[in-house]
Amino acid sequence: MNSQYPNLSEKYWYLKHGFFSWTGTYSVSENQINFTNTKLPIYIFLLLSLLLILILWMTKRYIYQSFINNAKLTTKKQKNLLLASGIIIFIFMIIRMSLVFISHFPRQWEGLPLHFCRIICLMIAIIFILNKPQWMKYIAPMAIAGALLALSLPDTISIYEPKENFVAFGQTFSKGSKVQFHLLYNNFYYWDFVLCHVFVLITPVIISILYPYDLRFKDTLITTGIFGGLLFFSFLLNLILGTYGSAEWRSNYWYVGMNVLTHLQTF
Repeated sequence: MNSQYPNLSEKYWYLKHGFFSWTGTYSVSENQINFTNTKLPIYIFLLLSLLLILILWMTKRYIYQSFINNAKLTTKKQKNLLLASGIIIFIFMIIRMSLVFISHFPRQWEGLPLHFCRIICLMIAIIFILNKPQWMKYIAPMAIAGALLALSLPDTISIYEPKENFVAFGQTFSKGSKVQFHLLYNNFYYWDFVLCHVFVLITPVIISILYPYDLRFKDTLITTGIFGGLLFFSFLLNLILGTYGSAEWRSNYWYVGMNVLTHLQTF
């Protein structure tokens, strides 16, 4: 510990380790980080999700017939179930958003559900609340592709850049340095990442089986328009926040942020 740096544990209370902390549940050194406690649980969930999807798809006719023949599950009950599910999704998103802002998460922009799979969650919630399960056809292919990519290339590191020299909770922080915090399987943000993307991966498949639809060329154009518009919106928002926002708000929504543009300019 650098005795010349002031102890500012009270000021930087959010750097304290804990289950709901983006600094990790406890302090870990680099030699404690390995495949088993970082990526292995994520890959296990990915494989289990793919296995479940395969089983669901192979038995989709039986599942659909059982669903429509269930006399207890009336149209009104289905509507109420979808509505309740949509509201629950919204509640969890609000809780997660509040936690990101309150805990001074280094990437504050991630608090807004505008990143790819977060906005898919928002779309699913809206589809449920409006009782329009057939609309899933507009987002299902992109949702599955995005979730597969995220779970295949997981990011379990939080990067914090101190704005002054200080000591907090036994750790020394130097101004301008980049401090890495590794999130392991015993942390909220770890499971928030895993469960969010597993949900985005599986839900479109289940809804597509229970509420089958035909994909037409027109539907493909609508999907292209929706996601093309969101991509352009994300690009503009990243450009504005990257130019005028603080470091915590220099966003990278949909991975078309200013840092990506900077790298492209080097080629």
